[in-house]
Amino acid sequence: MNKRSLTFSCILFVLVSVTHAQTYDSRRLYFGVDVLRTFPLTFNRGFVFEPSLLYKTKDHTIIDLAVGFNDIRKDELYSNVAYANTGRYYRLGVGKFLLKSRKKFNEFNLQACLIYSDFTEKGTITFEGDNYGDLVEVRTQRNKLFIVELQPNYWLPISDRISVNFQVRINYIVTNPDEKDFPVYYVPGVGNVQAWGNRDGIPNSRRVTEGISIRLVYKFLEL
Repeated sequence: MNKRSLTFSCILFVLVSVTHAQTYDSRRLYFGVDVLRTFPLTFNRGFVFEPSLLYKTKDHTIIDLAVGFNDIRKDELYSNVAYANTGRYYRLGVGKFLLKSRKKFNEFNLQACLIYSDFTEKGTITFEGDNYGDLVEVRTQRNKLFIVELQPNYWLPISDRISVNFQVRINYIVTNPDEKDFPVYYVPGVGNVQAWGNRDGIPNSRRVTEGISIRLVYKFLEL
């Protein structure tokens, strides 16, 4: 089974399991903010802001809606290229709490997501030296991509209302990206998509990515 088939099989498993659920005490609404994405791990400066709204049903199904914005810079992506990425993304996820703990919110969750990412990359290329006269050339490319995501995650309670959500994100980029000027480096909502290995000295972009994230979650309503 290839990676694409495995990803879709896992998503189907999550959606089917949602329909065979046991009933629990209450419905809850949460507000969440991702706190790991904004750290400059794959870029030099800028920001990534991802707020989310989560709804937990009585049968412990989670509906997760997130909207993200980013404006990042990397001073030297390649030897003579300064990189900028500006965009937004939307993520809709449906998940199921697999293990019910005796403590509130202390549970494992398996979630399937669909992501739409719309972003523009800009590469500023500087040709240094007497032959070029420090020539500067700017290349821009825009992409609108659909991504499917499988997300195992764990909720750790800090208080009755606040939890920390640890996430493992496995993504598959469904849409073919436009790489007419340079390989796609960063996909909003997914992260760094540079693969190991290279094509003529330049890293390839990959379709399957893995990453981790941490989200702070606040329960503001219980029904």
